[in-house]
Amino acid sequence: WQAASLPQPKASSLEDVRGALLADEALVLYAEGNDEILALVLTKTQASTHNLGPTRPVREAAELLGPSEVDATAFDRLREALVTPLDLPKTVKSVLVSPHPAIWSIPLGALFERPTTWMESGSILVHLRSQVAPPGKGMLAVTEAQAEADELDAAVLVGTNASRAQLVERLASRPRWAVLHISCPIELHAEHPLLSCVVLTPTEGDDGRLLAMDVRRLDLACDLVVLASCESARSFSFTGEGPIGLPRAFVAAGAPRVLASLWKTDDEATRALMLKFHTLCGPGKGGGMAPAQALHAAQTFVRSQDRWSDPRYWAGWVLYGLP
Repeated sequence: WQAASLPQPKASSLEDVRGALLADEALVLYAEGNDEILALVLTKTQASTHNLGPTRPVREAAELLGPSEVDATAFDRLREALVTPLDLPKTVKSVLVSPHPAIWSIPLGALFERPTTWMESGSILVHLRSQVAPPGKGMLAVTEAQAEADELDAAVLVGTNASRAQLVERLASRPRWAVLHISCPIELHAEHPLLSCVVLTPTEGDDGRLLAMDVRRLDLACDLVVLASCESARSFSFTGEGPIGLPRAFVAAGAPRVLASLWKTDDEATRALMLKFHTLCGPGKGGGMAPAQALHAAQTFVRSQDRWSDPRYWAGWVLYGLP
């Protein structure tokens, strides 16, 4: 899983998956069978299955969610369909979700209303939890905006320095980074998702496009990757282990967690969310929250502002990988 030649981990047993969970975590694996949504809920000590009813109403409600307009009742309907029947105990403080393609575009963290991460499978959870590395230090930010660079407590590659060569060089300049924050345009390729890319600054002989297939070949010693751009979480096809896209590519390169967006984002709301997020868990700013907790708190902060209370401003951000 850590390299392009190993895209999937060895399948894990149910016992191994439950053993990889922490005492206050639940893993919810959604599936579809006979046009119905099914769920398997695993905790450290229990396992339960749930038939959540027909797929069609869920798909119809999901279509009412989007970056420009959100039906006020859609979240309630989806919560009642996908979350309430699971009856998660209050002892569950963090949820790991493995979504089926039918519900991939739904910001499930907004439904669970507690720290939530997207975990492609139980096998990947086992694999990521088995990887032991000392915590990284510092943030490396790659951005095209000087104003954003000035707000981040980070080593910054901006403008003409935000090139592929400079990125690779700076990544190798220390044993492990805490955060790699990338705020550059994203190009999506629906037909061939591995051609989706981050658009860095072009140089002579390099068009600046860092393809998903290129990302997978990086030796990425980093605790967290933030893809702070519109639709950076979009995926277009699925394998047995989940969706193919940029987040999966960064996990395959070695990052145990990736923050990305399902939707087109509002610039001001995104700026506020990112600053709050990095303040709560980022290096050098007195933070200390785990990324999943920090994202939940940052989203709560943004939605508390009257002008950003609508879910389209905050709900589309999702964390992949470990909490």
